[in-house]
Amino acid sequence: MQLDEEFDLSPWPITPEAFLEGAPRELSTERVMTSAIWLERAEKRKATMDKLLWNDGMGMYFDYDIKASKQTRYESVTSLWPLWAGCASEEQALKLVRNALPKFEVAGGLVSGTEESRGVISIDRPNRQWGKDQVCEPD
Repeated sequence: MQLDEEFDLSPWPITPEAFLEGAPRELSTERVMTSAIWLERAEKRKATMDKLLWNDGMGMYFDYDIKASKQTRYESVTSLWPLWAGCASEEQALKLVRNALPKFEVAGGLVSGTEESRGVISIDRPNRQWGKDQVCEPD
């Protein structure tokens, strides 16, 4: 498939300098993109995810702390996202379903974090999905 229209691609990496007037931009038609290129990118991305995020012993994906250069141990339901994205191998998917899924299942659905990671919820300590200084709340 060929693109009929030419347009500027968004710069990468995104830096303030990338948006200065006259900063070089790649055009959409400068190089042919094939499915093989995108499949290779996907394989590299999966290899990086497996290296940094997958914990085989626990059978779960974890966030990666780039400052500390290590996995966090906070058990988050986001560990299941690679199932949806198709990134988990069959073996990883089986481990996620056996090890991770039961940790998040409660009456009515899935919780965002396990009690072991988030602590006990009580009247004095309610569950807050959008922790202060952790994420941007939706508008």
